[in-house]
Amino acid sequence: MAKKDKRTISYARQLEAISKVSKTITSSLYLEDILKLVVTVTAEIMDSKICSLMLIDEKTNELILKATQSMSDTYNSKPHLKIGEGIAGKAALENKPKAVYDRSKEPEYKYKDIARKEGLKALLSVPLSVKGRVIGVLNNY
Repeated sequence: MAKKDKRTISYARQLEAISKVSKTITSSLYLEDILKLVVTVTAEIMDSKICSLMLIDEKTNELILKATQSMSDTYNSKPHLKIGEGIAGKAALENKPKAVYDRSKEPEYKYKDIARKEGLKALLSVPLSVKGRVIGVLNNY
């Protein structure tokens, strides 16, 4: 397949994904359904093994896992993160994306045992903000 054809297919997939997200947001679905769609579509577009979305609980100052497309009980039951703790916590604290290319060499990477069990090597944590205020983090493995 020609390079141009691959780009066209990739672009079409991205537009389709954006369309799905737009339809869901404008429909009457619950927040849980919207977040699930966001992580599912993001994982598909980014070709991620696991995508998760964590939102900040302002009472505890923790990032809490709210949505993932992962079926892993181990991943889905991982503990909350304090803001500033681990890669996702730092992304939230600094309101800047954080990338780890090899979690085994990153001392601040939390839950290495879960990552090893799930076969996760790299992580991209992107803060989610509304009007300049961080509300959560989107993680791609």
